[in-house]
Order: sequence, then structure tokens, then C-alpha cells
Amino acid sequence: MKSHRAMPMRGWVGLALAVMLSGCDFGGGPDTPPPPLTAPEAPKQVVAQAGDASALVTWTVPPGDGGSPLLYYVVRCVPECGGALVKVPDTQATVLGLNNGFTYVFKVAAVNAMGEGQASVETDLVTPKAGMSIPNPTVPGQPRSVVPTAGNGQAYVSWLAPASYGGRPLSYFKVMVEPGGRVQRVDAPSSGTLIENLDNGTAYTFTVCAANEMGEGPCTRQTAQVTPRPGGAPTQWVMGYWVGYQRDLYPVEAVDMSLLTHIVVGRIRPRIDGTLYTDFDVDPVQGPAMARALAVRAHEAGKKALLMLGGMGEYDGFRAATETLEKRRNFVRNIINTMHELQFDGIDVDWEPILLPQDSAPLLALLDDLRAADENIIITVPVGWVNSNFPLGKVDAEFHRQLAARVDQMNIMAYKMSGHWGQWASWHSSALFGENPGHPSSVASSVQAFLNAGVPPQRMGVGVGFFGTCWKGITEPGTPLDGRDDIAEEQSDNAMSYANIQAHYYQPEAYRWDDAAKAPYLSFPTAYGPQACNYISYEDVASVSEKGRWAREKGLGGSIIWTINQGHMPKTLVGGSKDPLMQAVHTAFLKP
Repeated sequence: MKSHRAMPMRGWVGLALAVMLSGCDFGGGPDTPPPPLTAPEAPKQVVAQAGDASALVTWTVPPGDGGSPLLYYVVRCVPECGGALVKVPDTQATVLGLNNGFTYVFKVAAVNAMGEGQASVETDLVTPKAGMSIPNPTVPGQPRSVVPTAGNGQAYVSWLAPASYGGRPLSYFKVMVEPGGRVQRVDAPSSGTLIENLDNGTAYTFTVCAANEMGEGPCTRQTAQVTPRPGGAPTQWVMGYWVGYQRDLYPVEAVDMSLLTHIVVGRIRPRIDGTLYTDFDVDPVQGPAMARALAVRAHEAGKKALLMLGGMGEYDGFRAATETLEKRRNFVRNIINTMHELQFDGIDVDWEPILLPQDSAPLLALLDDLRAADENIIITVPVGWVNSNFPLGKVDAEFHRQLAARVDQMNIMAYKMSGHWGQWASWHSSALFGENPGHPSSVASSVQAFLNAGVPPQRMGVGVGFFGTCWKGITEPGTPLDGRDDIAEEQSDNAMSYANIQAHYYQPEAYRWDDAAKAPYLSFPTAYGPQACNYISYEDVASVSEKGRWAREKGLGGSIIWTINQGHMPKTLVGGSKDPLMQAVHTAFLKP
């Protein structure tokens, strides 16, 4: 029989203990669930120092982040003021716009993915006074929302001022360029600069820091890479709108993501209390499901997806949701939460109309808060075309400069640019050129107006309308309309989709091309088609090709399409493609 060595006593004891303890749960084992995530604890050591109509508020980070990384801080004051949103890792804010002679207290709360945590204890009372200086100034915080956009041998870099000036006026910003180690100094209060003499085809990143008399503050982290490209090179954006109320025209599963760089899914709408309608003009269940499905399909194709917020008819909701600090912050939280829940990358803020000067401050503050709430968010804003008889004034120009500094792309809704209006003559819905006092609209004149205002070309996109306009009583553009009650212009967006025009109106003998305007139209001596039209203005493959060529020559950022639903052919009608016009946009703006 084979012998076995005896186990030492300590071995038996250890084995017995191991067996007994194996059934016990002392916590921390593999089966122990992690503690639940919570909102962060309150920031500590909150101190306020009064200045001239301002206060410098500083604090230290909360002792606990709730198990989720901190995103930003909310600074509030009593009585209510503008407060501040401050991105991590900054722990200071300059609160402006205070009333001298009034007494204020401040408190700070931290925010993580679980929401806003408990507010700090209130600061001591402080009273701003005219001419007062902050007694203990410091260097400024980090600049915010640094966005670079490449052009031909150059890049436009924009930023927002730090949430805190450190108690002293900002003196300059420093922009650092990599590769190469180049430094460009920009005097405050400028919020953007053009970095020239870059190498086309080389990817660059940028870092920005701010300075006051106390020195330079912390710099931002490097931006995402952007690559300058030669003149005439492909643009960066083809952004198509898909809207729920036209879902039957272009089913979710049929959308050709390969022809776009970004899809915008519409729409969510602001309520007056800062909450959102999220039915996407369908219903509260199917609408969000369709939106999420489109976002997933976009990501699978390597594209970005944005939510359309607002649109025509939602002006009152925007105004009410942004009228106070608390309502705006609640509005922003709801927007960001919906964006994340539906798996989108950004927001297209469709505030229509933008009435100046009254809408400037609330709209810009909304954009600032969206950036502060999610540093990776993509933000676009559509703006109206410019009547060439009325150049942009000083207020309008300054607003659009500030707007362009806050967004990834500012897009001109360069469609439906004509109508039976006042002293107008009939005109094309989206003429590239050819504006005059009788029909004062063209893509080129609107773009030039914004360029003259200081909007960088690479931040600007131009609209392509996948719909036309039906005129009755006239057969061509340039017909005087004043006093002509027998002429009607109707059935534009939706009813006169590109697909409908091709299916029910297009006749080779009716087709005309206005070479001066670079625009097509159909002309019928007698009423024709379901809407009994005599003159139809629309966009086609030829006009889109001209628009794309011109946009590339001007170094513009790209294009938007309203709406891709209206360009889809349920049956292949043109050139073997079910999306011939979207294919034309893709080729004109994106193909080498």
C-alpha cells in the first residue's frame, strides 16, 4: 500500500477555517454589489469677495463625488442673479451683473451624471460697490468651449472666456498649436483667432489659456484634431434633417447614412417650464424609438447624430424656458438627459425666429450652458438668410460673431428665399447668384453678409432645400408682383417635395435653367399637376453641383438639407438612385 505523508496540524486548521469561512459573506467579495451611485456631496470652503457690480466666488471640491466623476458646478446667489456654470476642474467663478449697494450670499452645488448634489452652506454677506476691487485676486480659470475649425492652410479657433476672471480684468489669451509648439497671443476680450500658415493635410490640436495681471491661469486640454485642406477641397459637413412628421416618406431603415456626415432628427420641443415634448411629432412611444434607431444606425455607419430642438412655432417655449437662471438650468438638464438617453451626439438649436436684440442674451446663455454641461456636445444653429436690401446692422453683426464662436456650425437656411412679398418680383427659392432690389435674395449675398460681419467661412454652412415652390398665374422668375392679386405662391415645404416634383410635374419640355442665378425651374403655360402650378422653383442635381462647387471655393464648412425625407424616391426614378438629390449633395460637397 502506498504511504502518505501526514498533514501538519496548522495545515488542518487552515483548511478547516477556509471551509468554514467560504460560506460567509464579509462584504467586498465578488458577489457584493457596488454601492449605488448618488449625486455628489456639497463643495466646501465657499468664499465670496465683492467687487464692482461683481463677486469672485471660490470653493474646494466636495469630499465625495457620489461614485461618478464631477461634471460641473452651479453657482447661485440670493437675491437671484445670473450665477455661473463652471466646468471641472475649475473651482472659482466671477459672477457679473450684480447691483452695487445690494447685499448677496452665494452657494455652490456640484453635478455628476446622477444629477445636482446638495448645495454648500451660504457664504458670508457681501456688498458690491462702485470702484471696489476684489481684495484677494488670483489667476483666471480655464477658457471654455474651445472649438477649432480647419480651413485652407489655416484654422479658426474660438473659445469662451473663463467662468472666473480671478478678480481682475483679463489681459490676453494664449493659443498654443501642436505640432510645432507655436504660440499666438490674442488680446482680451477677443474670443477667437485665425491661425494661419498651417500645412494642409497635417492634423493640428490647440490649447488655450487666459491671463490677468496676476499671471496666466490653467490651460485647457488639447482640442480634437482638425486638418487644414486646400481651397476647393471637400467640405466637412453634409447634415441632413429627418423629421418624424414625414416618416412615411423615408422609413428609418431606408435612410442612406453613407451620404451624410451628420443626421439631425426632429424634433424635441421646449415647454414653457423647461421640460420637453419628446414625441417627435409622432407619439411619445414611437417617436423616441425612431429617433434612437436613427442614432444607432448613424453610429454604426461612423456618422454623428444630433437632435433638432425647436423649430418654427416654438418661439414662446424657448423664451419661457430661458427667462430665469433656474428655468434655463432645468431646461439644459432636460436637453442633455434626453440627448444621452436617446444616444445622440449633439443638439441643433432651432430657435425661430431669432429676434434681436432681445433674444441674444438668452440664446447665447443657453448655448454656453449646454457646452458647460457636456464638453463633448456638438452644437449647431440654423439662421435665416439675409435680405440684400437691408445689410446686417451692428447689433446683428455682433450677435452672429458671438454665435459663431459658440457653435460647431452656423447654417444659413438658404431656401424658401422668395415669396409674394411687398415690392418683390417672383424669384427662385434658392438662387445662388442674381439678387437685385426687386428680388433681394441669393445664397452668395447672404454668405457675404455674414462674412462681412466677421463669421469665419469654415463655421458656415448653406442650406439645400429638398422641396420647391408652386406659383400660379406667372410662368417665370422676375415677374413684378406688386398689386397682382391674381398671382399666388403656395404649396411649398412638404406638398412640393423633390420626389413629388419629379413624379408629378417634371417634363423635359417644361424645364428651364437660369444661368445667371444657377437655378432651375419648370414653366407651364397652363396650370399643371395636382397643385395646378404655372411656375415651379426648386433645386436639382445641376443647381446643387453649382452650389457645392462655389461653397468649396469659398472655403465654407458644408451644407444642411431640409429635409432628406422629401428627396427620397420610393421607386427608383432618376439615375438608378432612390436618393438622387442627396447623392448630388454628397458628391458636390464631400467628394475629392
